[in-house]
Amino acid sequence: MSGRAWAVTLTAMYLLISTEAWADWGYAKWGMSVKEVVDASGGAALPISAQEKNGAKFSTDLFDPRLVSDTTIDAFKFHVVFYFHSSSGELSMIDMNLINREYYADVSSAVHRKYGKPISDSESQYHSRTTWQTDSNQVELSVIPGTPVARSVSLRYTPRISKDNAGL
Repeated sequence: MSGRAWAVTLTAMYLLISTEAWADWGYAKWGMSVKEVVDASGGAALPISAQEKNGAKFSTDLFDPRLVSDTTIDAFKFHVVFYFHSSSGELSMIDMNLINREYYADVSSAVHRKYGKPISDSESQYHSRTTWQTDSNQVELSVIPGTPVARSVSLRYTPRISKDNAGL
């Protein structure tokens, strides 16, 4: 087995057994305040810059990006944005953006193995989106393809409110 194949196999095994990396998301739990996330991260989660906040993908009246952190899960490097509910101030979404996008197929395979059959899967020449539900999370993998490297790979976590996630 080549070195890259071995690394991908180890990464997939790690993602499949690691609950810390994927549940609610490591040190962050749904409903935490900004201060609680910063404290739980040991200072790894930092206030978002004004420039990054203005360019945040999901910045709306409902979701306010307040913190960022970079993390590495085995070979995968992510830039993480923590979104908080605008009125309650509670953690309400985590968006993990793959930095080393050349691994997008490996991330996709690992997430598919971890969560099994998705509740929805759509693909076009411009974008693919796959969604899973766990007991506590709705998980969405979004890919904007490119050649040879994907232009964007995002793994987004939101709290699961009900069986069909009505009310999000």
